[in-house]
Amino acid sequence: MVNFCDSEFWNWDSFWNSDTPVLTSCFRHSVLVFVPCAFLWTASIFNFFRERYDRSDNFQRKNAPSPWTLLTIAKLMLTTALILCSVAEALYLLYEDSLPYRHITKVNYFSVVFRILTFILAIYLQVAQKREGHLNSYTLSLFWILFSVCNFFSSPFFDALSVSLDGFLDPSLFIFGVITFTVLVAEAVLSLFTDPQYNMFWDAEKDEFIMKHQPLLSRLFFSWMNRIIWHGYRNVFEVDKLDVLAPKMRTAYLHQKLQNQWTKEENRAKEIFEEDKTGVTRREKCCQRGPSLLLAIIRALWPWLLAAAVLEFIYSFVVLLPPILLDYLITYMGNDEPSWHGYVYAFVLFLAACFSSLLFVHNQNFLITASIIPRTGVDAAFYRKVLRLSSSSRSRFTVGEICNMVAVDCQWIFEMIWSLNSLWSCPMRIILVIALLWQYLGIACLAGVFVMLLIMPISAKLATTSHKLQKRQMGWKDSRLRQMAEILSGIKVLKLFAWEIPFLKSISSLREKEAKTLRKLAFVNGSVVFLWICAPFLVAISCFVTYVLIDEKNVLDPSTAFVSLTLFNTLRTNMATIPQLIAQLVQSRVAFKRVTDFLLSEELEEKPVDDDTAICNAVEIDDGTFCWTNGESPFLRDITLSVPRGNLVAVVGRVGAGKSALFSAILGEMYATEGSVRIMKGGRLAYVPQQPWIQNVTLRDNILFVKPMDKSRYDDTIKRCCLRPDLNMLPGGDYTEIGEKGVNLSGGQKQRISIARAVYQDADIYLLDDPLSAVDSHVGAHIFHHVIGPDGVLQNKTRILATNDFGILQEVDRIYFLSDGKILESGTYSELLDQKGEFARLVEENLKKKEESENEKEDEEKKRKRCKGYRCPKFIDSRTESSDAKNGSPFVKVTL
Repeated sequence: MVNFCDSEFWNWDSFWNSDTPVLTSCFRHSVLVFVPCAFLWTASIFNFFRERYDRSDNFQRKNAPSPWTLLTIAKLMLTTALILCSVAEALYLLYEDSLPYRHITKVNYFSVVFRILTFILAIYLQVAQKREGHLNSYTLSLFWILFSVCNFFSSPFFDALSVSLDGFLDPSLFIFGVITFTVLVAEAVLSLFTDPQYNMFWDAEKDEFIMKHQPLLSRLFFSWMNRIIWHGYRNVFEVDKLDVLAPKMRTAYLHQKLQNQWTKEENRAKEIFEEDKTGVTRREKCCQRGPSLLLAIIRALWPWLLAAAVLEFIYSFVVLLPPILLDYLITYMGNDEPSWHGYVYAFVLFLAACFSSLLFVHNQNFLITASIIPRTGVDAAFYRKVLRLSSSSRSRFTVGEICNMVAVDCQWIFEMIWSLNSLWSCPMRIILVIALLWQYLGIACLAGVFVMLLIMPISAKLATTSHKLQKRQMGWKDSRLRQMAEILSGIKVLKLFAWEIPFLKSISSLREKEAKTLRKLAFVNGSVVFLWICAPFLVAISCFVTYVLIDEKNVLDPSTAFVSLTLFNTLRTNMATIPQLIAQLVQSRVAFKRVTDFLLSEELEEKPVDDDTAICNAVEIDDGTFCWTNGESPFLRDITLSVPRGNLVAVVGRVGAGKSALFSAILGEMYATEGSVRIMKGGRLAYVPQQPWIQNVTLRDNILFVKPMDKSRYDDTIKRCCLRPDLNMLPGGDYTEIGEKGVNLSGGQKQRISIARAVYQDADIYLLDDPLSAVDSHVGAHIFHHVIGPDGVLQNKTRILATNDFGILQEVDRIYFLSDGKILESGTYSELLDQKGEFARLVEENLKKKEESENEKEDEEKKRKRCKGYRCPKFIDSRTESSDAKNGSPFVKVTL
């Protein structure tokens, strides 16, 4: 080091033990230059690889170059001035070194050359920042601030604090030092601002500029929120006034990120299961586990969690600096130290408080940002899962349970991720505090450790009880929500039969059980909180008493007492957090288990339907056997069906024969254990269920169903589906709201809207599950003739119609007769009648019922004619019947 600097690297006595601090020349020209310059080079390499990753990211919007502004030009000019000043200083050093009476050390050349190269890198980064469209750079801002601070200790301004004026001997170096420090401070100040004209060139509606392009201080102190808070204070706050989210904070990206990790977990579990089938040793089986939602979330969140963990780790040490500095400050007041030591202690104490606050809030910001991902991603995964649930899974999970998981369990997962770092940081800080207490109280601090160890088993027992009560409470809550969903779905029947009181008693009973469990849970959690709030007090008392009694020489002086109390306060804060973490951990464990069970529930097949039918066919099924869930007995067997394009095919059968199940098989909602279903390539399906599905929106929106408005096609659809009279009756026409906030429609009106929606979609294949059963006969005949039939608007479409209306079967191209889940017969209407099979018998039964119904109508008509002028006995009240009826006359004379 002497050969490099011609002086010692560090002298502690000249710096700390003197009345004024003095830094050695070697330290000033090496460390104070190397640290900021090395930071910029390291950060530039990191940013280079990050930019390459962002360019390959589809969610990252490509920015246009930012404009030339006064601020940009000023920054470039100041950096150029630093380069010129450093070059001039290097030339001056070469000149001085050439003189016989001067010798310039190597460290001076190292300092100036390293500065020149770093300033050239800085000007390159500024140009690249403008070219990439970035309005500021946190790397450059931190570099200029760090370099300004380090340069102050090697500048003439720091030398002015010293009694020795050796640094002022060379006037040229003095001028270079003043210019360099002044320009560095100016550059650091300008780097803290974003160009005020950026909003003239930037489209805020297409970018997340409010966060991404804020200057360092605004991002550091969250001052960018002031505009939003001020707007909310002065005006009624509206959601559309918020700035656009960053692409990587939107639901599509977050869900995809979490879904990818969850898929990996599922695939890993499947591989383990397959290995288990082929034969795995017992020891390997012990290590096997199912898919873990927590691991999937952690893998998806690791950048945010890592950043938060680093900040939490630093915070755990910085938060312990105030007690140590307090000890130094108390000691300084009683000793004869230089006065500047006190200023240093006070200033560092202030910086430690500010730095710990910044670390805490930014750590919380990272954790909240990370918590949004599972909350948003899991909600989206729930929505995706609900759309893919199999029939058996739908029977397992009710609507109330699913809503409960989305509202409650997902919130517990959110709070768990938010508190994830506290699970390890709180115990670590407790250990660090105890270690510091050992320095002040010695072995007496073990008394506090003993008290904590005594509390731990009690807390563990209470946590176990809390876990059991939490599971019991969630069970009662699920039962209550399930019953409430049933009540709301059948509220009309309940009101008609006056069953309010029995159902109210049932709900109240479940609620009372849930409330009773919640009271027990609150008592247990309150006991845990009380125990841990009292714990620091018990620890402090036990430590102080033990410290005084263990040795007569131990005296509680101000330094020991105040520092210990400060440490005990830190200990109390962390120990009081532990019961909350335990409660969160218990409840989150239950939430993770419930959510994981739901996400692992059985789904529909990924691709149950192929798109490789023959050229002339729209739908084909070859020897298909279908069941509702895997492993159960088939519901449809030996199904062979071929529907040519543009044909009208009818599916006929008795109630429960499997007509609706056949449509479910075509839609892919059943498992194909044998055979396959094929749909024409590119063919779009429209399904009209037997129970119409109506949204709580306007009638027009129900028909359009996100399709653009085509006035002529819309009016034609309304006319063909017999909806024009209904629109004339409704107060708002087709703009009338339907459902909870609007009018209630009859079953026939809902069915006609469902048919109109399918017609308007202009699909290729129509699956019509007995759509005419809910409408009147004359309306059904009109819809069949103008919509479904050979002359209807769908005449060129492929139509598969499930029906029991035998009057329209003569107009279809082909009939499939189902019985007990099998296709017994198929052919045209005349062919099936000629076969004299089950279909013919069903037609004959239908004709007989029709004849009987007509005969009954004729008898009623004759009876009405015979009763003209008389009232039949069965309609007469015995208290008002006439004397003719009492005398045995079968009729009663009435006056018309």
